[in-house]
Amino acid sequence: MFGLREGLIDEYRRYSSSFVRIADPDLRSKFEAALDDESMWPHPMLALNPSFEPGGTIDDLTARGTLHPDTAHVFRTGKSEHDPQGRRLTLHRHQAEAVAAAQAGRNYLLTTGTGSGKSLAYIIPIVDHVLRTGSGQGVKAIVVYPMNALANSQMEELDKFLKHGPWAENQPVTYQRYTGQDRDEARDAILANPPDILLTNYSMLELILTRVYDRALREQFGNLRFLVLDELHTYRGRQGSDVAMLVRRVRQAAARAGRGSSPRLLFVGTSATLSSQGSPADRQARLAAVASELFGAEVAPDDVIGETLRRSTRAPAGVAGEQAGLIERVNNPGAAPTDPDGFKSDPLSAWIETVWGGRRRRAPGAGPAAVLDIASVEDLSLIAELPIIGRPVAVVSSVSNTVPRESLVACFGDLDVKSDLRAIREAALRRNSTELRTGRPITDPNDERDEFLHMLADDLAALDPTTESGPGWPPVGV
Repeated sequence: MFGLREGLIDEYRRYSSSFVRIADPDLRSKFEAALDDESMWPHPMLALNPSFEPGGTIDDLTARGTLHPDTAHVFRTGKSEHDPQGRRLTLHRHQAEAVAAAQAGRNYLLTTGTGSGKSLAYIIPIVDHVLRTGSGQGVKAIVVYPMNALANSQMEELDKFLKHGPWAENQPVTYQRYTGQDRDEARDAILANPPDILLTNYSMLELILTRVYDRALREQFGNLRFLVLDELHTYRGRQGSDVAMLVRRVRQAAARAGRGSSPRLLFVGTSATLSSQGSPADRQARLAAVASELFGAEVAPDDVIGETLRRSTRAPAGVAGEQAGLIERVNNPGAAPTDPDGFKSDPLSAWIETVWGGRRRRAPGAGPAAVLDIASVEDLSLIAELPIIGRPVAVVSSVSNTVPRESLVACFGDLDVKSDLRAIREAALRRNSTELRTGRPITDPNDERDEFLHMLADDLAALDPTTESGPGWPPVGV
């Protein structure tokens, strides 16, 4: 993996320097130094693939009457021309929460990470609505993307679910892309026979609302129920204002087309990168306010839906035996597991997931019980007593927002932020397996250092050491 990165960087370095011929020796030296210290490209980033809490199957939701019975035929995995039946689809918890919000008629904002299945969180409610109300009655959902590539990708996803099934050639839900890359013949066909689901971008949606050519299409907005803005974080500044006005004009166009009988429009937003500052409740409130202003309709803080994770490895028990097992594992790298079950029970795997895999958002409205179980005093004690990372780092990187100050004091004693800064910066200079085992700090400040630990040091410096109710308590995982 690292070899691949080094190869890519080496190729890019040769490319970027191939058309530069610097005659001045001082400038050439500066340029080569910039290449050598890799300031022109980011450092590698390591992340854990999250394991999302399951939210039940589509079959479960149809059995309870939450979804139309035919959705069980639509949303199945592995469908193909040879196997139109496919296999049962299990939802993530955040997807099920989004379906519940849509069924209750509430606007919602999905803020889960990349690869978390955000599109299903609005496509399932949209398809369910079309199945309940009938196809071929004008445009019932508009999904707006910031770029055509995302619309193209969504077309492929819809093909997977709706191209094959027991309906043969008579698809129960129709969908089309309407962008500037489509030929006039394709757009004319959409004007003549509008789909249930329209995939477009905000520039084309602006044209739909203003061009005489597109009047026939906007006149089919009378039954519009869903307006979805994907990648909401791209709409900021002047563009954000333009899109906010566009949203309001879509609502007006739907009301005119429906002549007073249009359904209430539901607004949905998605983004993996909206806000990471403050407590979960603060983030939810802030994001809800931004989404409400953009949509011109209320998005409640509890309807800002985040991801809920579950552990893939066995959670540390926090007892002396577990500590000894982890230290022994670090000292014996040859004991690495070779099978999935061994990996799940490996002490080092569990520690890595605890420290680097537990910094995730909790579910909206969920209490402390919904937070990953690294928040216990025992887990903190386990990490704190290891020489791998040290006490101050454990305090910042492993404590969730629900851990009270009393628990921290029970684990680490009364915390002196200023004195801990020096210790955490020493920890930031530790590297390589020998130093991990011994905890021996490197005193040369110009030596290699762990950027992740330096970020932790910056976070610790921002804590308020004077009051338990200040912004530094409880410390927040980065």
